[in-house]
Amino acid sequence: MKLHKQAKEWVGTSRLWLAPGEDVHESKTTAQVFSTGQGQFDVISYMWQFEDEPQEGMIIFRSEMDGEKTRAVWLDSWHMRSDIMVCEGSEREGTVVLRGSYAAPPGPDWGWRIEIERGQPSALVIRMFNVTPGGKEALAVLAEYEATGG
Repeated sequence: MKLHKQAKEWVGTSRLWLAPGEDVHESKTTAQVFSTGQGQFDVISYMWQFEDEPQEGMIIFRSEMDGEKTRAVWLDSWHMRSDIMVCEGSEREGTVVLRGSYAAPPGPDWGWRIEIERGQPSALVIRMFNVTPGGKEALAVLAEYEATGG
């Protein structure tokens, strides 16, 4: 995908659902996109708010997957607190799909799916889905960005 070859600065709206059917929490969001590891990895660093408290997160994934599977890392000050999620990922039709899991004591782990979509050079969409132990998915986060030209 080589996301870092496009716009570097993004602004938009982030929506968070704590559970399906509940009210949406909406906030402004900003993101910076850059590369690391001598251009081998794309990094999306983003900021958002929950109940007027600033939050930040980061997704690091391989720049070019060429249909191959890869590993990625996601961290977020609100969703992951002081932990990181290691994900398995691949790219198909311009969308990076990452899958990981998190502990949900006292029950089994839950899954988490992240989609990073670049439909146009000036648009970036990040979707995050909660996945029950039984495999049922629900949209948890929708962040839609526009390039600021930076």
